[in-house]
Amino acid sequence: MRRAIGAVFSDVDLLVTNDGDAAATIEEAVRLPTVSIPCGFNSSGLPIGMQISGPRSGEAQVLALAHAYEQLTEVVGGT
Repeated sequence: MRRAIGAVFSDVDLLVTNDGDAAATIEEAVRLPTVSIPCGFNSSGLPIGMQISGPRSGEAQVLALAHAYEQLTEVVGGT
């Protein structure tokens, strides 16, 4: 599984997924740099997160996209 996911990054820079009801996150399954940030609510009103994963040693790309998303969207429920 690690090789298959790793090969994906030859075609894409980052993966963006919903971390709502997944059995295991990408980070847990293949040990890639991953961050989860709030991105809204499901139909039941519960908060959901956007999971951003990058290739090995891709922490800077992952954090840059998370930061850009947070700068361009409204923080809900923040102080």
